Amino acid sequence: MNPSRLVAKQVGVSGHISLGKEYTGRTVLIDSSEPGVWVIKTAQTIPDSELWLHQPEASARLDRAFLAIIEPPSAADLDAHLAQLPGCGNGGVGESGAAPAVPPRQRAQRP
Repeated sequence: MNPSRLVAKQVGVSGHISLGKEYTGRTVLIDSSEPGVWVIKTAQTIPDSELWLHQPEASARLDRAFLAIIEPPSAADLDAHLAQLPGCGNGGVGESGAAPAVPPRQRAQRP
């Protein structure tokens, strides 16, 4: 951790304080614990539409997905997994060894 450094800044007529060019474009949090006391911390914001990615369950699912890319499951692992899925008692393969036929969609009759 860097040692604390005290810097004096002048608040402009519009109420702005310049933190320096190294902070240009950065987001900061300003904590005002009491009048006249501010703690300014740099921060990163997460868009609401991406916030779910940072939840523990989603993060764990992503970790498993990335692991599967690095170490793909073997065919035996896939067969065991398919056998546990509803309607796929033997991995989704019929007695003939072929996948079961899926009936074609019925077209709706127009009145």
